[in-house]
Amino acid sequence: MKKRLLKFSRNEKKSKSKRFKLNNYYDLSRNISIRYRLIFFYGLLIFSILIIIGGTSLIQYRKAISDKSKMFTSQITNQIKQNISNEMDKHTDLAKSLSMETDIQNYLMNSKDMDYNKKYEATTSLTKLMRIRALANNNLKNISILDSENNSLGNTALSMIDYLSKNEVVQPTWILQKNDDTYSIYNVSPINSPNNGENIGLLVQEIDTNIFSNIIKDIDLGEGANVSIVSLDGTIIGNIDKINIGQKYKENKIIEDISTEIKLLNEENAEETFSDSRSNQLISFSNIGVNDWYLLSTIPYSYLNKEANLISINIIIIGIECYKESQKQRNCDRHLK
Repeated sequence: MKKRLLKFSRNEKKSKSKRFKLNNYYDLSRNISIRYRLIFFYGLLIFSILIIIGGTSLIQYRKAISDKSKMFTSQITNQIKQNISNEMDKHTDLAKSLSMETDIQNYLMNSKDMDYNKKYEATTSLTKLMRIRALANNNLKNISILDSENNSLGNTALSMIDYLSKNEVVQPTWILQKNDDTYSIYNVSPINSPNNGENIGLLVQEIDTNIFSNIIKDIDLGEGANVSIVSLDGTIIGNIDKINIGQKYKENKIIEDISTEIKLLNEENAEETFSDSRSNQLISFSNIGVNDWYLLSTIPYSYLNKEANLISINIIIIGIECYKESQKQRNCDRHLK
């Protein structure tokens, strides 16, 4: 019974304390003259209208910036992709041209039956032919030919020979391969017999990673933006900084977001522009038509919204200044009256 009385007395004290505070606020508001209350609420009304109008305009502005940024980024990504495809097509066309050379086909079909002199003449002639063709492309580091037993005509890296001995190549293939401490990109194309179409060898082009870096380095999408070529396992194939090539993409969450988008699109050559799962960056990706290699560009929203943030600050400052001026004007009017 005593406990109940204690609780009741405590509750009663609390309610009295609340009533006392409310009464104090009420008395305080009553002590402020009607004139000053009207001035205050008039200024507050003006300030609120400015904030609402400014905030609505700011939201529309940010949406317009976002939409235009998505469109612009998508167009730039497609243009970069086209430039990359043009460079890769040069090597594809070179491989097709050389694989159709009669001298190369004859060598691969008949080298086992050639004596030393004929073989020497044939290899010298073919080496000269490949060197001349290679001069037309600055990114081409080396061309070599492998026969059906992986014997090399020209300098083929041991790591590449080992790879090709374990992996069958039946169509033109692009490969990122590490040789010693550096990475190279390889285009490997099968050479088929003109008689029965059977595979008689491989044409191997070792290509400098500048094939991608030289295109990417001239792209400026803004502060903090990044453009790379990545595979879906996160390996960097092309980047403005060659040190990053062969390394894993730092922001693995972006790779996961891209993989999710690709599954949703369910297209062979998927491309899309979207916000990442944390809404920190605008992401644009497009398959470059080779393996699971994608051109990836990211632009932080902190850069895209930089001007919008400045506008929002300006709106608040203008609102405060308008509020102050309205108060001054009403005070002046009162004094004149």
